[in-house]
Amino acid sequence: MANKVLNLEAGELTIVDVNALYGGDAVKVLSTLPAWFVNNVDINGNSLTWNINPPFESTFIFNVGIFEDPDVGYVTYTLTLNVADTFENIDNCCDEQVNIVWFNRVSGYQNYIFTQRKDYGVKMGKEISFINNDTIKYGEKGRVYNRKIVYASGISENEMDNISTLPYSIQAWEYKDGEFTEIYVDSQDLIKYTTKDGFLEVNISFIYSKNLRIQRQ
Repeated sequence: MANKVLNLEAGELTIVDVNALYGGDAVKVLSTLPAWFVNNVDINGNSLTWNINPPFESTFIFNVGIFEDPDVGYVTYTLTLNVADTFENIDNCCDEQVNIVWFNRVSGYQNYIFTQRKDYGVKMGKEISFINNDTIKYGEKGRVYNRKIVYASGISENEMDNISTLPYSIQAWEYKDGEFTEIYVDSQDLIKYTTKDGFLEVNISFIYSKNLRIQRQ
């Protein structure tokens, strides 16, 4: 699938090799780009590299065209940037189900089992620093949470409607091996869109409510 998701850090420059990202296919950016997203192109207007330096934490979606063949031309797909204070990919896999359960708005429980690809990472809060003998020290690196992104494609409108209630739930969990682990999903952490073929897709980023213990100075 040519819809792509990149996990980036706010305030950190990332240089993307577009040929490597899209397997050598010709790519054109179709959306208007902000100043922090520099699109380096060849003489035909196809992207070679992207210099991306997002200034703040958020989710950004852009349209890109992938050249299919001379008869079809460029077909539109999405490029999603998930930007956090700290976000490093650890693993991608699709062999384990992720069962999310949440308390809905009509005082009942519902769930959805994500069976496709998932990404792992971490999310870090704002750091607190001070200067000691002309050296920057970090007294507090902020709370650190394990983070996961799950994906679902080809879902029905009813499934999409149900999943869309998740960010507004007062409580949600990941259910695994008979145990419920509390998670948190913000309204900005659910991205839904429709592909060119009319298929509904969604990806959800969530953090585990219990933060990790880290050493402090």
